[in-house]
Amino acid sequence: MNGFRRRWLTSDRSLPCDIVHFASKVPLTRAEMSMALSGVAARRSLTQPRISWAAIFLKAYGIVSNQNEILRQCYMTWPLPHLYQHGQSIAMLSIHRDYLDRPRLCWGRWIDPGSLSLVEIQHKLNHYQQMPVERVFQKQLQLSLYPQLVRRWMWWVTLSLSGHLRARQVGTFSISTLAGQGIDNRDHPTICTSSLSYGPLDRFGSSSVTLIYDHRILDGMQAAQCLQQLRSHLLGEIYEELDIYRGSAAA
Repeated sequence: MNGFRRRWLTSDRSLPCDIVHFASKVPLTRAEMSMALSGVAARRSLTQPRISWAAIFLKAYGIVSNQNEILRQCYMTWPLPHLYQHGQSIAMLSIHRDYLDRPRLCWGRWIDPGSLSLVEIQHKLNHYQQMPVERVFQKQLQLSLYPQLVRRWMWWVTLSLSGHLRARQVGTFSISTLAGQGIDNRDHPTICTSSLSYGPLDRFGSSSVTLIYDHRILDGMQAAQCLQQLRSHLLGEIYEELDIYRGSAAA
């Protein structure tokens, strides 16, 4: 026997397969910047409650999205190609969970993260990471159980018929990272106009930050400016807000 064995895809792979399918139709490219964040890291280490890097980047890029309307636009194909612009940013963060003894990729959602405090963002992230999967990701579990043909039709309706529905359901931007595992995750698929990834800090306190974007909407210069603004916010108001939580911890 050669050990050959056929295995059917299980429901935990349904939604990642769907995202890869629709992301393959988007002309994605990327821009990268090395950001010196040792100061931010030092202040983060003193915060109480502890603020994760995910919460930090969610807020910082949310601020950038609020300041740049192009990041809240999406390319719509029906009935004719056009752009839809949402009124506020909506972030989707990839979250790894275990469910029924299998690893599962889930997505948490934050509405207008740029206007939330870091503590509010972290509280919701803790909720997504710690509460039962069937409670916090119920709709995603249900969708993954539909046959592929039905799921793909539902995805097409969401992505194609209404820009408002699309923004509400899949977000205006996403974040995916493996920095906590010491790994860079530069080329993840996305169906959003832009998606952010950041790597672990190196020995000099710098992180490689990658912006993946839909080239039908953004050009390289605009992506570069967004990364520059992101760095400015990380070293500006985010740095200052972290100091507030350090002060409350000391008190």
